[in-house]
Amino acid sequence: MTSNQNLGYLDKLQAIVELQAMIKGAHMLFDEHYPIAIYEPDNQILIYDFDKDADGYQLVGVEPDTMGLFSGVRAAFPLPCYDNRACVVVSGEVFDSIWEQVIVFHEMVHCYQFNTSELELRANLEIERTSVNTNNYYWELHYPFPYDDENVVALINQLLSKLAVSELDSVFEIRNELRRYLNTEQYEYMVWQEWKEGFARFVENKIKKQLNLEEQHAGSVIPYSRLTFYETGARLIECIINDYPECIRDSKKLFHIMMENGI
Repeated sequence: MTSNQNLGYLDKLQAIVELQAMIKGAHMLFDEHYPIAIYEPDNQILIYDFDKDADGYQLVGVEPDTMGLFSGVRAAFPLPCYDNRACVVVSGEVFDSIWEQVIVFHEMVHCYQFNTSELELRANLEIERTSVNTNNYYWELHYPFPYDDENVVALINQLLSKLAVSELDSVFEIRNELRRYLNTEQYEYMVWQEWKEGFARFVENKIKKQLNLEEQHAGSVIPYSRLTFYETGARLIECIINDYPECIRDSKKLFHIMMENGI
């Protein structure tokens, strides 16, 4: 890594700091700053953390990639080489446009979730206790949800239709039908993705609205996939927050409403 490369990322990270100051009203999570790890094609990870005294990010470590990261990575997870702290993990081209920069804030949502409520909520899920997690399989990414099942497709179609007009009671009725049709693991997987990724997309789109950028709605059309739960989750969360505004701050209450389809 050259000093010029380091300076280049510091400038780009400063732009993130300035953008975060502009959009911090989107959620209280942006009162804090989160570590950012940048994957380099030479299989190094540059770890930056926020220095309050300098009011900006500083390089705090350079580590070899032992996780099989790749150019284009957009993620957030506890980084083993940084004391298992939740970090935004991206490759350098994420800073090339403001639309991509907003994805950094999407990943910051996951850092916030990890730091505040994720571990407690996960511990109470049957899927967390029974699904096999190995170096090659993580249920959050690879769970075999029946996206192509014709009954599931029909219910998701109905769900998206009711979410589009914010009919929360009807939405909960359809979700209860899904709950009866799916097994426990499948239902928990759906709700978990809706809560975790849906909330991140909800916040991401709030920011994009503020910045007059095109919103993200991937997953809203057939064939359905894991991305579909980003979309149903974001729309559901918006409906819930309209009726229960405290849920924008109380992620545990939000999760339980989503799981139980009401208070």
